[in-house]
Amino acid sequence: MKSTTQGVDFTTKQIFENINPNILASAFNDMIQNQDIPKCWKQGWVKLIGKKDIITDYKDLRPITIMNIGYRLLFNIITFKLKDWAESNINIRQQAFTQNRETTNHCILIQALINKFKKKGFILTNIDIAAAYDSIELKIIDMALTHCKFPQELKNFIINAYSNHQIQIEWNHTLSEKFIKTRGIPQGCPLAPLIYNCISQMIIDKIIEREKLPITPQDLDIDDIATLCFADDMSIINSNITLHNKRLKKINRWFKQIFLEINPSKSVTTSLPKPNEALINNTKIPNQDNQRILGGYLFESKLFKEELEKRKHKMMNILNILPINLIQPYNLKQVVTSKTLSQITHLARSNSISQSQIESFDSSIRNQIKRKLNIDARTPKECLYLPNYQGGMGIPCLEMMTDIITLKSLINISCHNYQLMQEAVNDAITSTFNTKKSKNLNIFENFHHIARKYELKVDNCNYIPQLVNEESLKYHKKCKNFEVWTDGSKTEQGTGFGIILQSKNITTRHKFKLNPIHSNNLAELLSIVYTLRLLPTKSKAKIYTDSEISINLLSNPKYRGPFLPLKTEFEFLKKSKNLQITIIKVKGHQNSGNIHVDKLAKKGCTSGKLIIPHRQLTQNQIILKSNNHWIPDIATFIKNKQLQKWNESITLKSRNKFNPSCIFPTTFNFMKSKNISPQQKYAIWRNMHNVHMKTFKQQTHTCPRCNCTGTIEHYSTRCTLLSEERMYAKQQMKRLLNIELIPHDRNEILTSSKFLIDSRGIILNSDTYFTRRKQDIIKYWVDIQAILSLLMGRAFNQYWENERPEEPKGQ
Repeated sequence: MKSTTQGVDFTTKQIFENINPNILASAFNDMIQNQDIPKCWKQGWVKLIGKKDIITDYKDLRPITIMNIGYRLLFNIITFKLKDWAESNINIRQQAFTQNRETTNHCILIQALINKFKKKGFILTNIDIAAAYDSIELKIIDMALTHCKFPQELKNFIINAYSNHQIQIEWNHTLSEKFIKTRGIPQGCPLAPLIYNCISQMIIDKIIEREKLPITPQDLDIDDIATLCFADDMSIINSNITLHNKRLKKINRWFKQIFLEINPSKSVTTSLPKPNEALINNTKIPNQDNQRILGGYLFESKLFKEELEKRKHKMMNILNILPINLIQPYNLKQVVTSKTLSQITHLARSNSISQSQIESFDSSIRNQIKRKLNIDARTPKECLYLPNYQGGMGIPCLEMMTDIITLKSLINISCHNYQLMQEAVNDAITSTFNTKKSKNLNIFENFHHIARKYELKVDNCNYIPQLVNEESLKYHKKCKNFEVWTDGSKTEQGTGFGIILQSKNITTRHKFKLNPIHSNNLAELLSIVYTLRLLPTKSKAKIYTDSEISINLLSNPKYRGPFLPLKTEFEFLKKSKNLQITIIKVKGHQNSGNIHVDKLAKKGCTSGKLIIPHRQLTQNQIILKSNNHWIPDIATFIKNKQLQKWNESITLKSRNKFNPSCIFPTTFNFMKSKNISPQQKYAIWRNMHNVHMKTFKQQTHTCPRCNCTGTIEHYSTRCTLLSEERMYAKQQMKRLLNIELIPHDRNEILTSSKFLIDSRGIILNSDTYFTRRKQDIIKYWVDIQAILSLLMGRAFNQYWENERPEEPKGQ
C-alpha cells in the first residue's frame, strides 16, 4: 500500500504492519463473510485537490476521500485479488486501471486511426460525464456488479461497505462537521477505479449488443471499434457523421438510465478531413481542430505548443526552487530527471514533439543550471551532457531521451498481445515509411525521422525462419516428452549458443553461431526460443538453463525490455504448437547437462551454423537495425552514439584540443568524495571545463607591460604583470607536493619533479604523471585546483581587461 496518510482515527500503517498476518487475514475474511466493515472504518475526510494551477471555481477542485488505514488496506487486498479477473473480463476498449493495459495505448491507436482515415473520414467525440465519480448511486453500483457477475457475498460486502459513510471536509486546515454521504464512489478508495470500470462496462456491452459489434475488435475498422475508454472518459469514433450522431443519441440515453448526464458543452469533437456537427440532445458539441486526451494531443498544433510552454514554465519554476548548488554532482542527473523531465517525457510516449520545441526545453534546462552553478554561459552544451566519469555534469539530454522513448514505445506496442494495437502500429509505421517531411510529424513519421537521425533501419519482421537439418530431428517427431539443456556463450572468437535435445529415442546436439556484435544475453534467450521451434507440436519439455535473466524475462507478463520481440515469438510458438514448457534454473558449470551444453555453445561461437536473430521473428515485430544487424537495446546504442558525438564536438570546439580522458578519472573520484562540499566540487568542475574561454579572433591589442600580443597564454605563463601570482602558485605547490610548478603553453616531457599546466589551468599528460605521484595529487587535489583556479582566473581577468575597448572620451 503506497499511501500512508492517516485517516480520522489516526491509526498508522506501522500498527497494521506489526499485527500477525494470520490474525489480520482472519479478521478481513470475517468482514467479507459478515458483508460489512466496522462502523469506525466508514469515517473519512475529504482533501480538496486542485485540477488546475489557478482555482477560480469549486468545479476546479477534485475531492479525494481519505479513509482509515484499515479500510484502505482491506480494499487494496480486494483490488489486488481482482486484478486477474479485471484483465480477463473488462472489455479491451477500457484501458485504464487494468493490469497489462495503459491509456497510452489508446492515444497511439487514435493517432493510427487518424493516419489511416484522415482522408476517408474520421470523427472523434470525447464525452464529458458530469461529476462522474461523485454522482453514482449505490443502486447503480449494485447494477454494475451484478452485470459483471460478482459473487453475491462480495457484491453485498462492497455495497454495505460503501453505505453510510461519515465524511468531514478539510478547509483552511480544519475539518467540517460530520455528514452522511449518500451517493458517489469515494475517490481515494483503492477499489473505486475498478467499480467505475464495471459501470463503463455496462455501456460498452450495450454498444456491442445493440450495434452488433465484435466483443474484441480485430481489424482497423473505426465503426467496429466504436468507443475507447480512459476510466471515466469515453471517446466515441465513427467514419460518418450520421452514424456518429445516432450512436451519441443512444449512448446518451443509456447513461440517463444509470442516472448519469453527458455535458455537451464540455464535450469536444474533432473531425477530418472537414468539420462536422456532432449533437447530443440537439445541442451542438464544440468543435476543436485538436483535443487533449489524457495529457496527450491528436496533433502538434498551437494548442499543443501552448501546453508545452506551460510545462516548460513549470519546469523552470521547479529548477528555480531546487537548491542545485547543494546537490551532489553524481545525484544531479537523477534529481533533474525526476523533478523536471517528467513534465515532458509522458507526452513523448504518444505524441510527436517538434525538434524546435525539444531544443527549447533543453536550452532552458541548461541555462537555468548554468545560472544556479555559476557556469559560464559559453560552456558547450556537450560538457553538461557528458557523464561524470567522462568529465561532464551528467545533465540529461532531453532530445536524446524523447527519441529513445518514442522508439521504444512503438517497438513495444508492435509486440502487443492485443492484436488490434499491433496491427494499428504496424500499419501506421509501414504507411509512413517514405515520408519526407521534417515538420508537423505525427508520431509514426517521427519514428522514421528519429531512426534516420541515428542511421537505423526499420524492419517489420515477418520472416520464414531457417531450420536445422531435418534429418537430425526425425527421431524426435513421435516423442512427446523432452528434457532440454540450453546455453549461450560470448568469447573472443564470437557469440553462439548450444541446445541438447533429449527424448526417449535419442539425444541430439545443435550448435549455432551469431554475429559477434550480439550479446551473451541474446544468445541465452535465443537458445530457448529456438528450442520451441525444434520441438514437435503438442509436446512437453523441461528446459534447463543457467540464465536467470531469460527465466525472469519469459515469466514476467509486464516485461517491456529490449528483448520483447523474442518474448513475443516465444509466446507465439508456445501457443501455436500447443507446447507445455517448464523452464528450470540450474547452477552454471555444476550440472552435467549444463557443462556439456556450455562446451557446445563455446564450439558454436566458431563452428556452429550461422543464425541471424531477427530472421527468427515471424509476428510482424518492429525492430531497428544498424548495418543489417538487429539492435535490441536501442537506448544503449543511441547513448553510445551520442557520447561519441559529444566528445568529438567538444574536441572541435576547443582551441586547446580538449581531451576528456586526460584528468577526469581522478576528478570523477573526487566528485564522489564525501569530504568535499558540492560547492567545492562544482568549483573544480568549472575550472576544468574552461574550454569555453576563447580569445578574440582578431588579436589587435598588445600587452601594456611586454609590448607583445596579449593572449591568455602570455598572461598566464610569461607576462611580468602576473609575476607575483605565478610565484605564489609555485610556492604553494612546492609546499604541498615538493615539486616545481611550470606554467607553460606547450607540452613538455614530465619528470617526477615537474608539474606542467596550460592556459586551461589543468595538468597535461596527467595519466603519465599520476603513475608516479598519484597518492600525493589525490590527497591534495582540492588545494591543487584552488591554486590553479586562482592563477588562471587572474590571467583571464588581465586578458579581458586589456581586450576591452576604450570608452569614448568626453567632449
